[in-house]
Amino acid sequence: MHISEYLTPGKKAFLIGIAGVSMAGLEQALRHKGLTVAGSDRALGNEDPALLEGFDFAVRTAAAREDNVMVAAVRARDIPLYERAQAWGAIADGYKDIVCVAGTHGKTTTTGMLAHTALLAGMDPCVMVGGNLPSIGGYYRRGGGDAIILEACEYRNSYHYFSPTLAVVTNIEEDHLDFFADYDDILRSFTVFCEKTAPGGAVLLNGDDPGCRAIAPGLTREVVWYGANGDITPDDLRASGVKLTVCGGHNARNALAAFAAARRLGIPDGRIKEGLSSFRGVERRMELLGEYNGCRIYDDYAHHPTEITAALAAARETGAKRVTAVFQPHTYSRTRSLLPGFAKALSVADTVILTEIYAAREDNPHGVSSRDICALIPGSIYCENFAAAAEAVRQYARAGDATVIMGAGDVRVVGEAAVSGAIASSASCGKG
Repeated sequence: MHISEYLTPGKKAFLIGIAGVSMAGLEQALRHKGLTVAGSDRALGNEDPALLEGFDFAVRTAAAREDNVMVAAVRARDIPLYERAQAWGAIADGYKDIVCVAGTHGKTTTTGMLAHTALLAGMDPCVMVGGNLPSIGGYYRRGGGDAIILEACEYRNSYHYFSPTLAVVTNIEEDHLDFFADYDDILRSFTVFCEKTAPGGAVLLNGDDPGCRAIAPGLTREVVWYGANGDITPDDLRASGVKLTVCGGHNARNALAAFAAARRLGIPDGRIKEGLSSFRGVERRMELLGEYNGCRIYDDYAHHPTEITAALAAARETGAKRVTAVFQPHTYSRTRSLLPGFAKALSVADTVILTEIYAAREDNPHGVSSRDICALIPGSIYCENFAAAAEAVRQYARAGDATVIMGAGDVRVVGEAAVSGAIASSASCGKG
Protein backbone atom coordinates (compact mmCIF):
# COMPACT_ATOMS: atom_id res chain seq x y z
CA MET A 1 0.00 0.00 0.00
CA HIS A 2 1.34 3.47 -0.88
CA ILE A 3 2.21 5.55 2.17
CA SER A 4 -0.13 8.33 1.03
CA GLU A 5 -3.08 6.13 2.03
CA TYR A 6 -1.89 6.29 5.64
CA LEU A 7 -1.40 10.07 5.69
CA THR A 8 -4.97 10.79 6.71
CA PRO A 9 -6.52 12.14 9.92
CA GLY A 10 -6.92 9.56 12.65
CA LYS A 11 -4.12 7.26 11.54
CA LYS A 12 -1.38 6.42 14.02
CA ALA A 13 2.26 6.80 12.95
CA PHE A 14 5.27 5.43 14.82
CA LEU A 15 8.59 7.14 14.05
CA ILE A 16 11.79 5.15 14.54
CA GLY A 17 14.53 7.65 15.37
CA ILE A 18 12.07 10.33 16.43
CA ALA A 19 14.67 12.39 18.33
CA GLY A 20 16.83 12.98 15.26
CA VAL A 21 16.97 16.21 13.29
CA SER A 22 15.79 14.40 10.18
CA MET A 23 12.55 13.33 11.90
CA ALA A 24 11.73 16.51 13.81
CA GLY A 25 9.96 18.19 10.92
CA LEU A 26 8.17 15.02 9.87
CA GLU A 27 6.63 14.59 13.32
CA GLN A 28 5.18 18.10 13.11
CA ALA A 29 3.98 17.63 9.54
CA LEU A 30 2.13 14.42 10.40
CA ARG A 31 0.50 16.01 13.43
CA HIS A 32 -0.65 18.91 11.25
CA LYS A 33 -2.29 16.38 8.95
CA GLY A 34 -4.29 15.04 11.90
CA LEU A 35 -2.31 11.90 12.66
CA THR A 36 -1.39 10.59 16.09
CA VAL A 37 2.40 10.38 16.32
CA ALA A 38 4.77 8.68 18.77
CA GLY A 39 8.16 7.06 18.39
CA SER A 40 11.37 5.61 19.73
CA ASP A 41 15.01 6.60 19.71
CA ARG A 42 18.22 5.17 21.06
CA ALA A 43 19.04 8.62 22.44
CA LEU A 44 15.81 8.58 24.45
CA GLY A 45 16.43 5.07 25.77
CA ASN A 46 12.95 3.95 24.77
CA GLU A 47 13.56 1.25 22.18
CA ASP A 48 10.85 -1.03 23.50
CA PRO A 49 8.87 -3.15 20.98
CA ALA A 50 5.82 -2.93 23.27
CA LEU A 51 5.50 0.71 22.24
CA LEU A 52 4.38 -0.39 18.77
CA GLU A 53 1.00 -1.65 19.97
CA GLY A 54 -1.91 -0.02 18.12
CA PHE A 55 0.02 1.82 15.41
CA ASP A 56 -1.08 1.70 11.77
CA PHE A 57 2.34 2.18 10.19
CA ALA A 58 5.93 3.09 10.98
CA VAL A 59 8.48 5.43 9.42
CA ARG A 60 12.20 5.10 10.02
CA THR A 61 15.08 7.51 9.75
CA ALA A 62 17.70 6.59 7.14
CA ALA A 63 20.12 5.72 9.96
CA ALA A 64 17.85 2.95 11.33
CA ARG A 65 18.81 -0.16 9.42
CA GLU A 66 17.48 -3.72 9.49
CA ASP A 67 19.42 -4.66 12.64
CA ASN A 68 17.72 -1.91 14.64
CA VAL A 69 15.63 -3.48 17.41
CA MET A 70 12.54 -1.44 16.54
CA VAL A 71 12.83 -2.11 12.81
CA ALA A 72 13.05 -5.83 13.56
CA ALA A 73 10.01 -5.57 15.85
CA VAL A 74 8.01 -3.74 13.17
CA ARG A 75 8.88 -6.45 10.66
CA ALA A 76 7.90 -9.19 13.11
CA ARG A 77 4.51 -7.57 13.69
CA ASP A 78 3.84 -7.01 9.96
CA ILE A 79 3.36 -3.29 10.52
CA PRO A 80 3.89 -1.40 7.21
CA LEU A 81 7.30 0.27 7.32
CA TYR A 82 8.32 3.26 5.21
CA GLU A 83 11.36 5.48 4.80
CA ARG A 84 11.32 9.07 6.05
CA ALA A 85 11.82 10.33 2.51
CA GLN A 86 8.82 8.32 1.32
CA ALA A 87 6.65 10.21 3.77
CA TRP A 88 8.03 13.57 2.67
CA GLY A 89 7.69 12.62 -0.98
CA ALA A 90 4.01 11.83 -0.46
CA ILE A 91 3.47 15.08 1.45
CA ALA A 92 5.24 17.09 -1.27
CA ASP A 93 3.15 15.58 -4.06
CA GLY A 94 0.23 17.70 -2.89
CA TYR A 95 1.93 20.96 -3.88
CA LYS A 96 2.08 22.81 -7.21
CA ASP A 97 5.69 23.96 -6.84
CA ILE A 98 8.05 21.36 -5.36
CA VAL A 99 11.59 22.70 -4.89
CA CYS A 100 14.18 20.11 -3.76
CA VAL A 101 17.66 21.34 -2.82
CA ALA A 102 20.34 18.63 -3.01
CA GLY A 103 24.14 18.54 -2.99
CA THR A 104 27.04 17.21 -0.97
CA HIS A 105 27.54 20.61 0.69
CA GLY A 106 25.49 23.73 1.22
CA LYS A 107 22.01 22.29 0.86
CA THR A 108 20.81 23.28 4.34
CA THR A 109 21.93 26.90 4.03
CA THR A 110 20.70 27.18 0.44
CA THR A 111 17.32 25.75 1.47
CA GLY A 112 17.21 28.23 4.35
CA MET A 113 18.09 31.18 2.13
CA LEU A 114 15.44 30.27 -0.42
CA ALA A 115 12.78 29.62 2.23
CA HIS A 116 13.51 32.91 3.99
CA THR A 117 13.33 34.78 0.68
CA ALA A 118 10.09 33.08 -0.36
CA LEU A 119 8.52 33.96 2.98
CA LEU A 120 9.36 37.64 2.63
CA ALA A 121 8.02 37.55 -0.91
CA GLY A 122 4.64 36.41 0.41
CA MET A 123 4.69 32.88 -0.99
CA ASP A 124 3.77 31.27 2.37
CA PRO A 125 5.63 28.00 1.53
CA CYS A 126 5.77 24.75 3.41
CA VAL A 127 9.42 24.22 4.41
CA MET A 128 11.48 21.21 5.49
CA VAL A 129 15.15 21.89 6.25
CA GLY A 130 17.89 19.84 7.91
CA GLY A 131 18.91 22.54 10.36
CA ASN A 132 17.28 24.86 12.87
CA LEU A 133 16.21 27.83 10.76
CA PRO A 134 15.32 30.85 12.93
CA SER A 135 13.16 32.30 10.13
CA ILE A 136 10.66 29.46 10.62
CA GLY A 137 11.38 28.65 14.26
CA GLY A 138 12.81 25.19 13.67
CA TYR A 139 13.08 22.50 10.99
CA TYR A 140 9.56 22.65 9.56
CA ARG A 141 6.98 25.22 8.56
CA ARG A 142 3.47 24.20 7.63
CA GLY A 143 2.69 27.07 5.26
CA GLY A 144 -0.55 27.81 3.49
CA GLY A 145 0.58 28.38 -0.08
CA ASP A 146 1.03 26.10 -3.08
CA ALA A 147 4.82 25.72 -2.80
CA ILE A 148 7.01 23.41 -0.73
CA ILE A 149 10.76 23.86 -0.30
CA LEU A 150 12.62 20.74 0.81
CA GLU A 151 16.19 19.81 1.64
CA ALA A 152 16.87 16.60 -0.30
CA CYS A 153 19.52 14.25 1.14
CA GLU A 154 21.40 11.79 -1.04
CA TYR A 155 22.22 9.30 1.74
CA ARG A 156 20.74 5.90 0.88
CA ASN A 157 19.18 7.53 -2.20
CA SER A 158 16.55 9.17 0.00
CA TYR A 159 15.89 11.95 -2.53
CA HIS A 160 14.78 9.42 -5.14
CA TYR A 161 11.35 9.50 -3.48
CA PHE A 162 10.87 13.14 -4.52
CA SER A 163 9.37 14.43 -7.78
CA PRO A 164 10.48 18.07 -7.87
CA THR A 165 9.31 20.74 -10.25
CA LEU A 166 12.65 22.43 -9.57
CA ALA A 167 15.67 20.32 -8.58
CA VAL A 168 18.67 22.27 -7.27
CA VAL A 169 22.13 20.67 -7.03
CA THR A 170 24.79 22.72 -5.26
CA ASN A 171 27.74 20.35 -5.85
CA ILE A 172 28.65 16.66 -5.98
CA GLU A 173 31.64 15.12 -4.16
CA GLU A 174 32.64 11.84 -2.54
CA ASP A 175 30.76 11.23 0.69
CA HIS A 176 28.64 8.55 2.38
CA LEU A 177 30.96 5.84 1.13
CA ASP A 178 29.42 3.46 3.66
CA PHE A 179 26.52 3.34 1.20
CA PHE A 180 27.78 4.43 -2.21
CA ALA A 181 30.30 2.19 -3.96
CA ASP A 182 32.40 5.03 -5.35
CA TYR A 183 32.22 8.48 -6.95
CA ASP A 184 30.67 7.13 -10.14
CA ASP A 185 27.92 5.57 -8.04
CA ILE A 186 27.28 8.97 -6.46
CA LEU A 187 27.08 10.61 -9.89
CA ARG A 188 24.55 7.99 -11.01
CA SER A 189 22.49 8.66 -7.90
CA PHE A 190 22.35 12.40 -8.55
CA THR A 191 21.46 11.75 -12.18
CA VAL A 192 18.48 9.64 -11.10
CA PHE A 193 17.40 12.38 -8.67
CA CYS A 194 17.52 15.05 -11.37
CA GLU A 195 15.59 12.82 -13.79
CA LYS A 196 12.85 12.52 -11.15
CA THR A 197 12.02 16.13 -11.98
CA ALA A 198 8.46 16.39 -13.26
CA PRO A 199 7.91 16.98 -17.00
CA GLY A 200 8.00 20.71 -17.62
CA GLY A 201 10.21 21.25 -14.57
CA ALA A 202 13.87 22.21 -14.52
CA VAL A 203 17.19 21.25 -12.96
CA LEU A 204 19.34 24.03 -11.54
CA LEU A 205 23.03 23.09 -11.60
CA ASN A 206 26.23 24.73 -10.35
CA GLY A 207 28.29 25.30 -13.47
CA ASP A 208 31.45 25.81 -11.43
CA ASP A 209 31.23 22.31 -9.94
CA PRO A 210 32.87 19.36 -11.77
CA GLY A 211 30.28 16.91 -10.44
CA CYS A 212 27.36 18.94 -11.76
CA ARG A 213 29.06 19.24 -15.16
CA ALA A 214 29.64 15.48 -15.16
CA ILE A 215 25.96 14.57 -14.80
CA ALA A 216 24.57 17.20 -17.20
CA PRO A 217 25.04 15.21 -20.45
CA GLY A 218 22.85 12.42 -19.08
CA LEU A 219 19.89 14.64 -18.23
CA THR A 220 16.77 14.92 -20.36
CA ARG A 221 15.14 17.66 -18.27
CA GLU A 222 15.72 21.36 -18.87
CA VAL A 223 19.00 22.46 -17.27
CA VAL A 224 19.55 25.98 -15.92
CA TRP A 225 23.12 26.82 -14.95
CA TYR A 226 24.30 29.18 -12.25
CA GLY A 227 27.93 30.17 -11.70
CA ALA A 228 30.69 32.19 -13.31
CA ASN A 229 29.71 31.16 -16.84
CA GLY A 230 26.09 30.23 -16.18
CA ASP A 231 22.69 31.53 -17.12
CA ILE A 232 22.69 33.28 -13.74
CA THR A 233 26.06 34.64 -12.60
CA PRO A 234 27.60 36.39 -9.58
CA ASP A 235 27.22 39.63 -11.57
CA ASP A 236 23.43 39.15 -11.43
CA LEU A 237 23.63 38.74 -7.67
CA ARG A 238 25.77 41.87 -7.30
CA ALA A 239 23.60 43.90 -9.66
CA SER A 240 20.54 43.10 -7.54
CA GLY A 241 22.19 44.84 -4.58
CA VAL A 242 22.33 41.81 -2.28
CA LYS A 243 24.55 42.36 0.76
CA LEU A 244 25.09 39.10 2.65
CA THR A 245 25.42 39.08 6.42
CA VAL A 246 26.69 35.49 6.51
CA CYS A 247 30.41 35.11 5.95
CA GLY A 248 32.43 32.93 3.58
CA GLY A 249 32.83 32.36 -0.13
CA HIS A 250 30.80 29.16 0.20
CA ASN A 251 27.84 31.21 1.40
CA ALA A 252 28.19 33.50 -1.61
CA ARG A 253 27.81 30.38 -3.77
CA ASN A 254 24.85 29.22 -1.70
CA ALA A 255 23.27 32.63 -2.13
CA LEU A 256 23.70 32.46 -5.89
CA ALA A 257 21.91 29.11 -5.95
CA ALA A 258 19.07 30.54 -3.85
CA PHE A 259 18.95 33.63 -6.07
CA ALA A 260 18.67 31.49 -9.20
CA ALA A 261 15.97 29.29 -7.65
CA ALA A 262 14.00 32.31 -6.42
CA ARG A 263 14.04 33.81 -9.90
CA ARG A 264 12.80 30.53 -11.32
CA LEU A 265 9.89 30.72 -8.86
CA GLY A 266 9.03 34.17 -10.20
CA ILE A 267 10.15 36.17 -7.17
CA PRO A 268 11.13 39.74 -8.23
CA ASP A 269 14.77 40.74 -7.80
CA GLY A 270 13.82 43.40 -5.25
CA ARG A 271 12.24 40.81 -3.00
CA ILE A 272 15.19 38.45 -3.51
CA LYS A 273 17.53 41.24 -2.43
CA GLU A 274 15.41 41.81 0.67
CA GLY A 275 15.41 38.10 1.53
CA LEU A 276 19.06 37.27 0.99
CA SER A 277 20.30 40.48 2.62
CA SER A 278 18.27 39.84 5.77
CA PHE A 279 19.15 36.13 6.05
CA ARG A 280 20.96 35.51 9.33
CA GLY A 281 21.96 31.90 8.86
CA VAL A 282 21.03 28.45 10.12
CA GLU A 283 21.97 27.07 13.51
CA ARG A 284 25.39 25.34 13.47
CA ARG A 285 26.46 27.04 10.22
CA MET A 286 29.27 29.39 11.34
CA GLU A 287 27.07 30.30 14.28
CA LEU A 288 28.75 32.66 16.74
CA LEU A 289 28.44 31.13 20.20
CA GLY A 290 30.22 33.95 22.00
CA GLU A 291 33.72 34.94 23.06
CA TYR A 292 36.34 33.91 25.56
CA ASN A 293 39.34 36.12 26.29
CA GLY A 294 38.54 38.17 23.17
CA CYS A 295 38.51 35.10 20.90
CA ARG A 296 35.31 34.60 18.90
CA ILE A 297 34.03 31.01 19.09
CA TYR A 298 31.93 29.68 16.19
CA ASP A 299 30.04 26.43 15.79
CA ASP A 300 29.75 24.75 12.38
CA TYR A 301 28.28 21.51 11.05
CA ALA A 302 31.32 20.85 8.82
CA HIS A 303 32.05 17.12 8.67
CA HIS A 304 33.68 16.74 5.22
CA PRO A 305 37.10 18.11 4.13
CA THR A 306 35.52 20.57 1.69
CA GLU A 307 33.23 21.90 4.42
CA ILE A 308 36.13 22.22 6.86
CA THR A 309 38.08 24.20 4.27
CA ALA A 310 35.12 26.52 3.74
CA ALA A 311 34.52 27.05 7.47
CA LEU A 312 38.17 27.83 8.22
CA ALA A 313 38.35 30.18 5.22
CA ALA A 314 35.25 31.97 6.52
CA ALA A 315 36.94 32.37 9.90
CA ARG A 316 39.98 33.93 8.21
CA GLU A 317 37.69 36.30 6.31
CA THR A 318 36.44 37.73 9.60
CA GLY A 319 39.92 39.16 10.10
CA ALA A 320 40.98 36.70 12.79
CA LYS A 321 44.67 36.86 13.70
CA ARG A 322 44.87 33.14 14.41
CA VAL A 323 42.37 30.33 13.84
CA THR A 324 41.90 27.27 16.03
CA ALA A 325 40.05 24.28 14.59
CA VAL A 326 38.23 21.85 16.89
CA PHE A 327 37.01 18.82 14.98
CA GLN A 328 34.90 15.80 15.87
CA PRO A 329 34.84 13.36 12.90
CA HIS A 330 31.44 11.91 12.05
CA THR A 331 31.27 8.12 11.45
CA TYR A 332 34.15 5.66 11.24
CA SER A 333 33.64 4.93 7.54
CA ARG A 334 33.86 8.60 6.53
CA THR A 335 36.94 9.14 8.71
CA ARG A 336 38.70 6.12 7.22
CA SER A 337 37.87 6.91 3.59
CA LEU A 338 38.65 10.64 3.79
CA LEU A 339 41.55 10.54 6.28
CA PRO A 340 44.17 12.36 4.14
CA GLY A 341 41.59 14.96 3.12
CA PHE A 342 40.70 15.70 6.73
CA ALA A 343 44.37 16.15 7.65
CA LYS A 344 44.98 18.48 4.69
CA ALA A 345 41.89 20.60 5.35
CA LEU A 346 42.57 20.97 9.08
CA SER A 347 46.26 21.76 8.62
CA VAL A 348 45.52 25.31 7.46
CA ALA A 349 44.47 26.19 11.02
CA ASP A 350 47.06 27.57 13.42
CA THR A 351 45.99 25.12 16.12
CA VAL A 352 44.14 21.83 15.60
CA ILE A 353 42.24 20.09 18.41
CA LEU A 354 40.65 16.69 17.74
CA THR A 355 38.02 14.86 19.76
CA GLU A 356 37.06 11.22 19.27
CA ILE A 357 34.85 10.09 16.38
CA TYR A 358 31.05 10.38 16.68
CA ALA A 359 29.92 6.87 15.81
CA ALA A 360 26.34 7.73 14.78
CA ARG A 361 24.94 4.64 13.08
CA GLU A 362 28.17 2.63 12.83
CA ASP A 363 30.40 0.05 14.48
CA ASN A 364 34.18 0.33 14.20
CA PRO A 365 35.57 -2.91 12.71
CA HIS A 366 38.81 -1.27 11.53
CA GLY A 367 39.64 0.45 14.82
CA VAL A 368 39.88 3.90 13.24
CA SER A 369 40.34 6.82 15.62
CA SER A 370 40.75 10.59 15.59
CA ARG A 371 44.31 9.81 16.64
CA ASP A 372 44.86 8.70 13.02
CA ILE A 373 44.14 12.24 11.83
CA CYS A 374 46.20 13.69 14.65
CA ALA A 375 49.20 11.61 13.56
CA LEU A 376 49.12 13.33 10.16
CA ILE A 377 49.11 16.89 11.58
CA PRO A 378 52.29 17.87 13.45
CA GLY A 379 51.51 19.75 16.65
CA SER A 380 47.83 18.84 16.66
CA ILE A 381 46.15 17.98 19.95
CA TYR A 382 44.06 14.88 20.66
CA CYS A 383 41.56 15.12 23.54
CA GLU A 384 39.85 12.08 24.97
CA ASN A 385 36.83 14.02 26.19
CA PHE A 386 34.96 17.26 25.68
CA ALA A 387 36.03 18.74 29.00
CA ALA A 388 39.67 18.48 27.94
CA ALA A 389 38.87 19.93 24.52
CA ALA A 390 37.08 22.93 26.07
CA GLU A 391 40.04 23.56 28.36
CA ALA A 392 42.36 23.41 25.34
CA VAL A 393 40.20 25.95 23.50
CA ARG A 394 40.45 28.33 26.44
CA GLN A 395 44.19 27.77 26.72
CA TYR A 396 44.81 28.86 23.13
CA ALA A 397 42.22 31.67 22.99
CA ARG A 398 43.70 35.13 22.42
CA ALA A 399 42.09 38.47 21.67
CA GLY A 400 41.44 38.84 17.94
CA ASP A 401 41.51 35.09 17.29
CA ALA A 402 38.73 32.79 16.11
CA THR A 403 37.95 29.22 17.10
CA VAL A 404 35.71 27.04 14.93
CA ILE A 405 34.02 24.02 16.52
CA MET A 406 33.24 21.54 13.72
CA GLY A 407 31.40 18.25 13.32
CA ALA A 408 27.97 16.73 12.71
CA GLY A 409 27.79 15.12 16.14
CA ASP A 410 27.54 16.67 19.61
CA VAL A 411 30.81 18.65 19.62
CA ARG A 412 28.93 21.96 19.94
CA VAL A 413 29.08 21.52 23.72
CA VAL A 414 32.84 22.11 23.58
CA GLY A 415 32.26 25.63 22.29
CA GLU A 416 29.45 26.28 24.74
CA ALA A 417 31.62 25.12 27.64
CA ALA A 418 34.56 27.23 26.50
CA VAL A 419 32.36 30.33 26.34
CA SER A 420 30.56 29.76 29.63
CA GLY A 421 33.46 28.33 31.61
CA ALA A 422 31.28 25.42 32.72
CA ILE A 423 34.01 22.82 32.28
CA ALA A 424 34.26 19.66 34.34
CA SER A 425 37.62 19.05 36.02
CA SER A 426 38.69 16.39 33.58
CA ALA A 427 41.55 16.66 31.12
CA SER A 428 43.34 14.28 28.84
CA CYS A 429 45.03 15.75 25.78
CA GLY A 430 48.11 14.79 23.86
CA LYS A 431 50.12 16.27 21.00
CA GLY A 432 50.11 14.75 17.53
